[in-house]
Parts: sequence; structure tokens; C-alpha cells
Amino acid sequence: LLAELGGERVIILSTHLIEDVQAVADKVGVLHKGRLRFQGTIPEMLTQVEGRVWEATVNPSDSHDLRNRLLETGLRRDGENVRIRFVADASDHCLKEVTAQRVDPTLEDAYLYLMSDKLASEESVG
Repeated sequence: LLAELGGERVIILSTHLIEDVQAVADKVGVLHKGRLRFQGTIPEMLTQVEGRVWEATVNPSDSHDLRNRLLETGLRRDGENVRIRFVADASDHCLKEVTAQRVDPTLEDAYLYLMSDKLASEESVG
């Protein structure tokens, strides 16, 4: 229903369920604590984290400290290990501690990045 209505009018949808947004929106805005963090299309939102999304497989006993220092966007079991998905610049010192592979970004990665405190501190510097 929302997808049908969206072609005819503006719909304001307040959600953190990214799949809902991707299914119905051509353009999106991301608000965080009353500030507009992003406004544009879904592909433009994905470019916010292009080349900055990684996955690393680590031992669960090593994961807690690493997860506290990363902008984690996903976590899943991988046999005896855990696979952490995170957003980081290629120069981030955490990448030197693990073997990580760059992966394609998802809308969830972009959303979590836009909502992160790390982004807020980068904005206040600039």
C-alpha cells in the first residue's frame, strides 16, 4: 500500500526498519537528535559508506574489545568464531589487528553510520 501511495504523494515514515524504507522510498532523510544527517536517494545514501564496510572473522574471546572500538553493523556466528561487519576507514588502526575483507555496503550499514556518534564527532570537527 505504501509503495502505491508513494508515487502520488510525500509520505513521512518514522522507522528504523531499513527494509521498509528501501521498499517504499525514492528519497530519504535521516534525522538524528533533531539534526538532518542525510537527505537524498537510496544510492546516494549507500555512497556514504562506499569502500568503508568490512567483515572480519575473529575468535569470540577476542571479539568483545574489538567490537567496542568499531562501528559494528552486524554480527553472526561462523563455526567456532564470530563474523563482525563494521564501518571503518582504510587507515583505521583496528584494521591492522584483524584480517578483514572489504564488502559491499548495505542500507543498514549506511543508516548505522549516519546514526553513529563517530559521525557526530566528525561533524563537530569540520
